[in-house]
Amino acid sequence: MNKLISILLIALLLTTVHSSCTKKLDLDEDTSLLIEKQDKLARLNELFDLSFENPQQAKAEYELFVAAELFTTDRNFLTDSDVRMSSQYTSAVIQLNLGFEQTATGLADMNLFELYDTKFRTYINNRDILGDVPLQLKKGERYERFKEKVADINTYFNDRIKEKIEKSSTDKNITGKKWLLSTFFYDWDRGALHNIHFDFILNEDKSSTFNAFFFIPFARYSDVDEKLMTDLQSNLLAAPEYAIYNNKICFYFQLKDNIDYVRNTGHMERSWVFEFTYQVDGNNLLLSEPRKRRYLAPFYYNDNYDDEGFSSFYPNELQQFTLQTAP
Repeated sequence: MNKLISILLIALLLTTVHSSCTKKLDLDEDTSLLIEKQDKLARLNELFDLSFENPQQAKAEYELFVAAELFTTDRNFLTDSDVRMSSQYTSAVIQLNLGFEQTATGLADMNLFELYDTKFRTYINNRDILGDVPLQLKKGERYERFKEKVADINTYFNDRIKEKIEKSSTDKNITGKKWLLSTFFYDWDRGALHNIHFDFILNEDKSSTFNAFFFIPFARYSDVDEKLMTDLQSNLLAAPEYAIYNNKICFYFQLKDNIDYVRNTGHMERSWVFEFTYQVDGNNLLLSEPRKRRYLAPFYYNDNYDDEGFSSFYPNELQQFTLQTAP
């Protein structure tokens, strides 16, 4: 009998406590909202992680989550700064991973020039995405993972470029010879004097020696010119690269940005990529149909011989060059 009474008393006590807690929670709207908010943040973190494994699925689930759960009939959780920043962060990393996944599928069909072009465009885009991360979130494990992914993408491109160079062909008609051109051209339309100077040797082992190279000016852009660069060797940050494919030749230079061209001092890295169609006729090497890129973070300049208006900006003397070698 005493045992039965004890059980009944315990049951009554638990019912009372549960009723009291339920009533308290029902009345505590701030606590309820806080719990919902934490659930939203946890889900956003899950989608953040999923984007590294399956960015397409993460994108689909993120869009559904925003539409169905961050906007409800009576609440907009994006008015909360923590949820809004976390949502922007998740969207950014999905964009990063999805963009790279889509880009990587087409790299195998690109030639070396196009691979460099895609690398720098991707790098600029990724820097922008990384820069848009709210300051409050630029810390912690997830941010480090985000930065690591950006670095991994850049490394991935460098590896593909290295492979492309290693697989490129050589042409005995142009390797092992010292190719020279030194002339001046005055562009009367723009009042610019150009020192067109080439002096280089391309070797069969794919090494090279560049004493001089004419960095074709970007006539359609202002203040993008290398004509004041006095010495190529002192400006190089790495050995120049070249590759031959089909009837094309590609050159890549990684240079210092010399703010003081007299003393050859500077600190900002810049990259130039050129592609020419080439023809060999005895001791003559004709370079024509130029495509060129200049990357100077965060700016990227581009010109192609088949762009609309290219001929109006570039006189024939800046569109093709005939280099010579000793007989």
